[in-house]
Amino acid sequence: MNPAAHQVFLRELWPGDDSVEDAVRPGRYAGRVHCRGGTSELVEEYWGRVAAAEGELFAWDAASTYIIEPAVLLRCSKQVLQLHRHTIAGARVLGIFGDNYTTDHASPGGRNSADSPAGELLQSLGVAPREFNSYGGAPR
Repeated sequence: MNPAAHQVFLRELWPGDDSVEDAVRPGRYAGRVHCRGGTSELVEEYWGRVAAAEGELFAWDAASTYIIEPAVLLRCSKQVLQLHRHTIAGARVLGIFGDNYTTDHASPGGRNSADSPAGELLQSLGVAPREFNSYGGAPR
């Protein structure tokens, strides 16, 4: 490391409460969120029939090659997660999104490469690189 280089810490870059409030305030009002297109009755009916698991904790599928439990959660016991679920303090909003916000908006697109962390994980689970899907692909 260059001894003349200045170290920068997150606390020096993190915006103050007033700046965060100024950025978040406009998103609090649903009337300001506009959607270019509506949702069809067919789509609403379809999503209304989709069965979804219920409960306070997500039931992770250890055999999934599509979505895995984040490593930080693997280091926590369920008792610790239950204990702290209502004690989040000092958290800040990272984004406020209206309706019709999907994984297509939030997730990166493109193919998984064999030497990426996702590619290495898939290969460790027995998935050959030729079988890799894109980051937005369908689950196996």
